Amino acid sequence: MSRRSARLSPKALAAVRAYLATSAEGGITAAEVDAMDVAWKQYGDDPTVRTGTVKMYADGVIESKTAAMLAPYVGTKSAGTPNMTAAEMNRIVAMFDQRGWQVQIHAIGDRAIRMALDAFEAAAKVNPAPARGRRHRLEHIEAIAPEDIARFGALGVIASQQPIHVALGDANQAVPKGPWPDAIGAERASRAWVWKSIQAAGGRL
Repeated sequence: MSRRSARLSPKALAAVRAYLATSAEGGITAAEVDAMDVAWKQYGDDPTVRTGTVKMYADGVIESKTAAMLAPYVGTKSAGTPNMTAAEMNRIVAMFDQRGWQVQIHAIGDRAIRMALDAFEAAAKVNPAPARGRRHRLEHIEAIAPEDIARFGALGVIASQQPIHVALGDANQAVPKGPWPDAIGAERASRAWVWKSIQAAGGRL
């Protein structure tokens, strides 16, 4: 395919929609979120670019053993450390959810995934549904605990995964080996990137 033929037509370009996300870290205050809310309302959305989305980071990555896991990495006593406590994540997610923001959370390890799902569930219990609805999502979801798979559908949380990570990673082998699968072992590696299971359980991808 030539570069020319790969270009989007004007009609296709007119249908493209982009979301611009800001970021939030542990310790963010209600006053800071209020200021972000004012800016969002001031500039608003247009037909092709939307704001009102915030990204958080629950953990790191498996290769460096910084993703937050429920059990220690192979050959170590460390299970990684979340970037914030569960209580802090719940507080921040609830603040943004109350104001109608869409929250996306980087969560790779099974502990981080569970914390993020718990935070979305807690927010939905204390806040009425925003006028534009909820479209919260988790990013990456590389190693998930089996009991959390069905929670995506139950909570209406979008699973945002990247198949290219599998194609270029250590798991794309008949017998997975390398920094990623070696760090968590065969059993947990078998639960990697389970987008088909999430979809089959009613989750959105």
